[in-house]
Amino acid sequence: VSQSRYSAELYNWWKRAISGEFLTLDIETHHGFITCIGFSHNGKEAVSVPLLVGPKVDHYDRGRTYSLIDEILRSKIPKVNQNIKYDWSVLENFGFDIENIVGDTMLMAHTIYPELPVGLDFLNSIYTDHPYYKDEGKKYNPREHDVSRLLKYNARDALVTWQIWKQQLEDSEAQGVKHFYFKHVHHAFFIYKKMDQTGVRVDDSRRKNLLSKYQPMLDEMESTINLVAEERINVNSPQQVARYIYEILGCPKMTH
Repeated sequence: VSQSRYSAELYNWWKRAISGEFLTLDIETHHGFITCIGFSHNGKEAVSVPLLVGPKVDHYDRGRTYSLIDEILRSKIPKVNQNIKYDWSVLENFGFDIENIVGDTMLMAHTIYPELPVGLDFLNSIYTDHPYYKDEGKKYNPREHDVSRLLKYNARDALVTWQIWKQQLEDSEAQGVKHFYFKHVHHAFFIYKKMDQTGVRVDDSRRKNLLSKYQPMLDEMESTINLVAEERINVNSPQQVARYIYEILGCPKMTH
């Protein structure tokens, strides 16, 4: 795990990484701005590139660094990330684009074991030998900690994501869901990302007609509930609805 302070260091790493099997990436943000971006190309080595943190560099070197990042993200090497929709959307806001995205460890985890957590901390615990480290980033305070702590955390995220994806490919094959992931889940990812950014077209006149139809029905049902309860029940409150069902109506309690 290392940090690239200057464009020459990033370029030297990229000459090795460009021949990798696939590339994992991860960004850290602060108030929507990208503070650093991490990459790993082999699960053994990772690099974190400071963008808004770290030592000051001249304008030429900073421009060269941004140009290299753009080149890396647009390269044909396959890209993988944990919840890549978020990272991709933020990167797009700053003029970057990611080409040849082939996987998302979070979505693959949903596909293999839908009943288990999908956070990177959990996936790290079941797919790698790395100890828990997420607090290094969550509890990072620039007033108390050296910036190297954030950069190492960022690089480590990229590194463990590489190892996780490598193991997930084998796991999905063993579980018989690999074909389903690439044919359906991964394909739908791009559709959902587009919907996230542009929204879904709504027929406003039809929506108003449906509201006119269902609002009186809802009001009638709420009046019935209030009559039975002999008090006003807020149907939008889970606590009040639970009390109405289990205490006032006396229905058998159901949990989980």
